[in-house]
Amino acid sequence: MSRFMICLYFFTSFTLSETAKATAETAILRRAKQHLEDAVLPWSHDWEQEYLRQIGEVLDRFRGQSDFEEKLNYIDAGLPFVLSEIPKQEILSERFDMYKAEIRWYLECLMRDELPTAEQRATLLSQLEGLVNRCCEILTDECPGLDSEILVIAKGDQIKSFEVAVNNPIFPFLRRPFTSRELDDLLVYWRSMQEDRVSSWYEFIGNPARDRDGHLDAPFDNTEPEYRFFGPCLAR
Repeated sequence: MSRFMICLYFFTSFTLSETAKATAETAILRRAKQHLEDAVLPWSHDWEQEYLRQIGEVLDRFRGQSDFEEKLNYIDAGLPFVLSEIPKQEILSERFDMYKAEIRWYLECLMRDELPTAEQRATLLSQLEGLVNRCCEILTDECPGLDSEILVIAKGDQIKSFEVAVNNPIFPFLRRPFTSRELDDLLVYWRSMQEDRVSSWYEFIGNPARDRDGHLDAPFDNTEPEYRFFGPCLAR
């Protein structure tokens, strides 16, 4: 094969690869726009366009990566979860700027870092489940009259939330297993909020209807005061 044909082959391959990546990027930006519409945030059109522009700028910078298209799939899967964490209420422009910076940081870290392995994800999820179980034990000691049924529901929901986050590595802080020191520090931090938790317990505790055995008479409703107390506690 002549030198000209070799050069032509590599040039054509590179061009086709870049075209495929550009097409995939365009598709993911359309998906991001749809995710933003589905989130039904009270943002102006200009704010929505500015948020999408942050995403597009990051993708343009990292288009040359070999795993670019694979990471686009994680963005597509993870963006709805990111948007669900944003309150559906009017906010000041300073708050919006924070959300813009946040999504830009998330995507830059995702594009720059290596993706976690299946083993790393399994280890991290196991660590998070252990933390949630330990926190539930502490809550049982801290909160007299605690309803164990509702705590079990809240624990299961929090673990499911972690599963979604771990399997969508768009979040930089949930991409690698914690060290033993980091796990200890997390528990120390969580224990440091004991006074606030106990104070909140007496504000949030309710008295839902029970049957003779102490179980809920009506189907569980996640608006119950105890669930609204346990959820944020475990999420921290």
